Order: sequence, then structure tokens, then C-alpha cells
Amino acid sequence: MPAPVTEGERRLKKALDVAGLKYKMGVYVGPYEVDFLIYDIIIEVDGYSHLLPEKIKSDRKKNIYLEEMGYRLIRVKSEETKDKAFLKKLIQSLDKPINLTDNEPITYKPFLPLMKLKDKLTPKEKLSAHDEMLEWLKKHSSEIPVCDGEEDE
Repeated sequence: MPAPVTEGERRLKKALDVAGLKYKMGVYVGPYEVDFLIYDIIIEVDGYSHLLPEKIKSDRKKNIYLEEMGYRLIRVKSEETKDKAFLKKLIQSLDKPINLTDNEPITYKPFLPLMKLKDKLTPKEKLSAHDEMLEWLKKHSSEIPVCDGEEDE
């Protein structure tokens, strides 16, 4: 694992170590090197150079790519890493998803618990679970990718 390059990265690395979180530093996700990779979460520590117009443009392109790959991206300002309360809150916000394999994005599977229980549910509970799934699909339909020009057979 490469050493932190900036003071902000050093402070975040120390906080992650103290919290006992497993992470990777300076690894590539596709064509982009990321500061910290924790499960499906990427944390980028941004210094003042990220305020330059050309850096803003390249960061935006990087963000789009990483999010399309299924990663959640958190950008923090280097100055924010000086605040211990901020670091504590940031670490608490990392909800520790299950790490299936290294560098593999984890997608949200809202129905997995219901599917595991389906044989144990009463007919009334099955109907309720079905309604819950339909409600979730209605709420998140815009987030579900659609394939253009092809239909399932």
C-alpha cells in the first residue's frame, strides 16, 4: 500500500487505522487512482488544487465514471481532516457494507432479506412483502438501467 501523499490523507489514514477499518490506498479503479477504497466506498481527499477549473472538470469526469461503476464517492476537503469530530462523523457514516471481493462494486439488494424469508411467510405476509417490493420499484424506477433496442425473450 503506498504511503499517503498529503497531510489530509495522512490524517484520514490515521483515523481509519484507529477505527480498525480495512481499506486500500492509491489503488486504481479503472483508469483512475483513488485515495481510499473501503468496500464500495471511495473517499477522495481534495486540497486547494481541486478548486482550479481544469481540476474541477477532471474530478467531475472521474466522479461520473466511479458512480457508474457502482461506487459511492465521498469527497472531503483536506482542511476538514484537521477536525477530529468531522473524522469521527465521517467514519461513523461508513455503513460497512459486505465486501464480496476486492474492488468489486456492491449494488444495493433491497429484496434479499425478503427472498430469504419467502418460504416462511404466511400468505398475508407474502402479499405485504410483494406490495413492499412494488412500492420500492415505483420509488426507484428512474434508477433502474434500461437496455435500449433489445428485449428479453
